[in-house]
Amino acid sequence: IDELRQIKGIDNVVDIVAGLKRSFFLTNDGYIYALGNSEYGSINGITVKKLDKPTKMEGFENITRIEGSSFIYGITKDGKLLSNVPTHNATIIKKLSNDYDVGVIPFDKPVVDISNGFSDLALLNDGTVWSWGDWAYTGLNKGKQDIKNPQRIKSLSKITNVGIHSVTTQKGEIYTWGTFVFKSNLTSIGSTKEYIFEPILIAKNTPVLDFSNGFFGTGCIDKDGNAWFWGDNELGRRGTG
Repeated sequence: IDELRQIKGIDNVVDIVAGLKRSFFLTNDGYIYALGNSEYGSINGITVKKLDKPTKMEGFENITRIEGSSFIYGITKDGKLLSNVPTHNATIIKKLSNDYDVGVIPFDKPVVDISNGFSDLALLNDGTVWSWGDWAYTGLNKGKQDIKNPQRIKSLSKITNVGIHSVTTQKGEIYTWGTFVFKSNLTSIGSTKEYIFEPILIAKNTPVLDFSNGFFGTGCIDKDGNAWFWGDNELGRRGTG
C-alpha cells in the first residue's frame, strides 16, 4: 500500500489495535470489529485466511477499551475483562471454537487498564496490578514456568497506568522489568540480554500520560509533553545518540 486508504464498512471508531495478522476496531456503541487473518478460527470461529470486510466479534458488548495483538482484550463499562483467548480460570460466555471462546477473566474489583505483550497486565481500580503469561516477563519471579491465571504483583501499589512490563504510580514513579537488549562492546554484531524478573524503580517525578511499547524497548509521554525511552538503542531509536 503506497497511499492512505479509508476502511470501508465501519464508522464511529473510537479505538484501534493494529495487531499481528489482524486488526481490531472499537466503535462508539461498544462493539469490536476485526479485519485480517482468521484461518484458525480466531474471529467468531470462522476459518478463512482473510476476512473480506470488518466483522463484528461475537460475545463482546459494552466495551470501552481494547488491547491486543493476535487476539483481543476488551474492558466493559462495568470493568469486566473479556478476551477471545481467555485464561484457564475464565468464565466462558460465548462458545465459538476450541481455542478462541470468549470469556470473562475474573477479578474481585473492576479493571481500568490492560496491557498485552509477552505477558499481560491488568490494572484494577484499587491500584493493584495483576500479571500472567511468559514467566520471564510477568514480574512475579516465580521460576521458569508460565503463569496461566492472573496473579498480583505484590510489590506494586497505587498504580495509575500500565504498559508492557512497565507501570507508573500516583507519585510519578516508573517501574519496569523483563528482557532488555544491549549492544555488545566486544563485537560490532550481536548483543547481550539482561533479564529483570521483578519490578525495579527507574524514574521519579515523571507522571506518565501514556506508554508506547516496541520490541525490546519502551517509551512514555509524561503530563508535560516530554518523551522518555528505555531499552535497546539500535540505530539510535532511543533518541539519545
